[in-house]
Amino acid sequence: MSIEEQRARFLEDGYLIVPNALAPGELAPIREAARAAEARWRADLSLPGVRRHDLEQVLGIMEHDPVLFDLIEHPRIFPLVRELLGPDVMMLDHDYFMTPPGAEIPHGWHFDFNMPAVDHPRSLLMVKVFYVLEDIPEDGGATLVLPGSHRTPLEPEMPNAEAPEDLPGAVRMALPAGSAYLITGRTYHSAGNNRSDRYRHLLIYTYGHKWMRMWDEYRPSAALAAQARTPMRQQLLGLTDPYGPAVDDPVPPLFPTVETPRGASPSEAPAAPQRSLGTNGAAAGDAPRGVSTVGRTFAETGYLVIENALTSEELAAVRQAADEAEARWRADLSLPGTRIPEFLEIEGIMRYAPILADLAEHPRIFPLIREILGPDISIIDHAYYITPPGGMLDGDAWHTDVRTRVRGVWHAGSTMMVRAMIALEDIGEDGGATLILPGTHRQPDDTPIPRVAVPEEMPGAVRLTCRAGTAYFFHGNVVHSPGTNQGTATRRVLLYNYGHKWMRMWKGHEPTEEMIAQATTPMRRQLLGLTPPYRD
Repeated sequence: MSIEEQRARFLEDGYLIVPNALAPGELAPIREAARAAEARWRADLSLPGVRRHDLEQVLGIMEHDPVLFDLIEHPRIFPLVRELLGPDVMMLDHDYFMTPPGAEIPHGWHFDFNMPAVDHPRSLLMVKVFYVLEDIPEDGGATLVLPGSHRTPLEPEMPNAEAPEDLPGAVRMALPAGSAYLITGRTYHSAGNNRSDRYRHLLIYTYGHKWMRMWDEYRPSAALAAQARTPMRQQLLGLTDPYGPAVDDPVPPLFPTVETPRGASPSEAPAAPQRSLGTNGAAAGDAPRGVSTVGRTFAETGYLVIENALTSEELAAVRQAADEAEARWRADLSLPGTRIPEFLEIEGIMRYAPILADLAEHPRIFPLIREILGPDISIIDHAYYITPPGGMLDGDAWHTDVRTRVRGVWHAGSTMMVRAMIALEDIGEDGGATLILPGTHRQPDDTPIPRVAVPEEMPGAVRLTCRAGTAYFFHGNVVHSPGTNQGTATRRVLLYNYGHKWMRMWKGHEPTEEMIAQATTPMRRQLLGLTPPYRD
């Protein structure tokens, strides 16, 4: 079966069996390395893992032997994994599972991934590879999978069974040693009851995307990181930029483009209304309604404006802190950011003052964004944007934030990021206001964007002009662009980009020790990526 045929079968069924994945000459040293790791793990109770009567798990198996580390790029399996997930592939976890005779797994059926913000039936976040080290007989606790279940939406309640083998339609992975099988993170599966007289031995390597957080317990040790001598091995261990180019992958355009007929102009395009909220949470001109109104409006347009989000007292204090941060940043060229004539960006603005960190949980902004993203909300990046007058932008500035950076997700049905901007000065018609194409967050990833000469010529664009103290936020998949600042005032906005706690933070925006010490609430710790990514 060719790799294309394997890919098609996997995407259709949600699993794939690869017979003889490990040749006899490979299986023997891998089995020997696994046994040595098991003996060491049993002798040293400080080594991490699971020690139960029905399951034993050596956690982080690649740490134990170079042979087990090299299995991460096995030549008959890894090319298929990379074909499935894409060039941004990365490890999420790696284990050695030992299921003793007599182990019972009642009602064991489950999905590995249940992220409410993701359109799972059309996304592929994870591929889990199982290597069989000893023959697994029919009654030996083989993994059970339900074919096609990876296309199940989140809402339906799935069937289960006291004895996992009794679930109708289940396929049993009773395979000879040297076999491998793969499942998705949304393939409904269970371990079987081991009613044989032998242990079941499996190596499990779980792959995801490099923008995803690795389980905390699997972060590579310094010794393992030192063995990652190739760019791909470094990427697999999470040692590269999570949102930068992947290994062996050219930097793609932010968005496909098509030419716009020369006669088109914004005045000829259907105008989309600018949706704004007062501080009471109601749409401008409407009677006050609950926060759920915000969700409906955002789902329709992909953006929202909150007028007077900051009181005059808050605005004065925030502006002073931002001014002090700017002065410090300008004086110290070692501080990270962008310094070009037409645009200045101070990266990691929350690091500069507690008030700028507290703004990430502002009571008139944060609850609305939390409603949209869900309780697993986290910070992805944070910055201060300064746009002086006179800079020039071309039409290629139009883009989305997620389509080429957050791969594996069907973005038209998912909400991966919400980008919040807080204006510190008035932004007028010619002041470089953010431009939005309403509703484009629901477009498929390959939808082309019309090419225009300058951003403001985009048909249907909404210009987010606003007063100082206004906040606006938009979906990470909405097509947007900075505007050209042709006014006389410098545009100054604070950025807080939110995602989910299982997503990695943008490189250079990680919390400092001081920020960590000041994160005294569970929510602040979660926002800073200091809580487990895949557990509540």
